[in-house]
Amino acid sequence: MAMKLSLPEFGAGKWKKNGEKFWNVEAYTDAGWSAHKTHRRSTSCAVHFINGNFAYASSRTQRVVSLSSAESELHSRASGCSDAIFLRRCMQFLTGDEIEQWQWVDNSAARQLIERQGVGKVRHFSGKILWMQSLVLEKEVNVGQIGTQRNLSDIGTKPLAKQRLLVLLNQIGACDPETLEMIGEEEFKAFEERVFGQKTVKRVAKAIMRMALMWGLEPSLHVGAEGSSRYQRGLP
Repeated sequence: MAMKLSLPEFGAGKWKKNGEKFWNVEAYTDAGWSAHKTHRRSTSCAVHFINGNFAYASSRTQRVVSLSSAESELHSRASGCSDAIFLRRCMQFLTGDEIEQWQWVDNSAARQLIERQGVGKVRHFSGKILWMQSLVLEKEVNVGQIGTQRNLSDIGTKPLAKQRLLVLLNQIGACDPETLEMIGEEEFKAFEERVFGQKTVKRVAKAIMRMALMWGLEPSLHVGAEGSSRYQRGLP
């Protein structure tokens, strides 16, 4: 395989569009929580892009056993953020320009821990949390959330089905070195159609619920806890 690169555009990244600076570094991070059945340590993965072009990726086994999925995501985010800072500073040295850095993650609990101030009840993890919080507070790193299906770093956290693997390779920029055709093009189109169909169904369901509330319609049958248990036992 080869990686297809394109000419950088002002503020245009892989997911972030219309940035305030010409150059931007994006890092996608994810973790497979306690997936290894022997030592139960999680696997961290980070995929980095510079103005939408693949630059670097890593997949590492974490050194500690995480007690929750959010904790494993935080370890992965701290590791990926360190690599992204190194890439950003290399870009600053080469170009002499300010670089915008974005961190994308699909775990909302981990994102909320980073965006607030203080360690709360997770004191055993306070060092990395405070470090990430200081970066966000000083606006050195911007934090964003994406859907699990759009998280490209899922490629290095666990074994994946062939179709899912081809979709992620396509989005990362993998292509055939001889024909320069993008890998997984058909699988990605099918994925987009499936996601579009799911969004359409959700929009229709929300529209129906709003119309029902406007017309004052309510469910015609209310079954309480006692009635529900009697119904499950087959009683009248």
